[in-house]
Amino acid sequence: MDGLRDRADQLGTDLDETLAEFDDATAAFQEIERNS
Repeated sequence: MDGLRDRADQLGTDLDETLAEFDDATAAFQEIERNS
């Protein structure tokens, strides 16, 4: 069961990183929209 918990923790970390990258991309896109 510990292996499954470790995998879930890793997926959670990956998801957090993906969401952070998405937020960065969204902010960059909004900046481009403002400047155009």
